[in-house]
Amino acid sequence: MQVYAAGNDVKLRQQAASNSRTEKPAEPEPEPSASGAGARKGKLPPGLPPGAVKLRGGQGYRVGKYTWKVDKLHKDHWDVTDKKGRKKEEVDFRGRRIWPRGPKNKDKPPSGAKNYEN
Repeated sequence: MQVYAAGNDVKLRQQAASNSRTEKPAEPEPEPSASGAGARKGKLPPGLPPGAVKLRGGQGYRVGKYTWKVDKLHKDHWDVTDKKGRKKEEVDFRGRRIWPRGPKNKDKPPSGAKNYEN
C-alpha cells in the first residue's frame, strides 16, 4: 500500500494522463501468409484474377500455369502466355478479354468454323 501526499496526487494524475496519450493501442499482428514463396504484399494491379503471384524482376504475374505481363508496346492490356511463351490471350485492365474472339478479330472467322460468311 502506498501513501500519497496531497501534492503528489496531482502529479500522479498528470503523469497518468500523459502516459495514456503516449501509449499506443496494441495493433493486431499480421497474419502469416498461406504460401511462403511468392506471397504478395498489398493490392494487385487492376485486371488480374485473384490468386496472382508477383514474379521477380518485373517479369509479370503467375496465375496457375499462365504468366500475365503488361503489353510493352500498347501498355493498355495484359498479355497472357503459357510457360513456353506462346500467347494465349489479351485481357484489358478491367478483366475483359480482348483477344482471341474480341474486337481485334471481328473480321476473322472463328477457328474451326465451316462455311463462314460475313
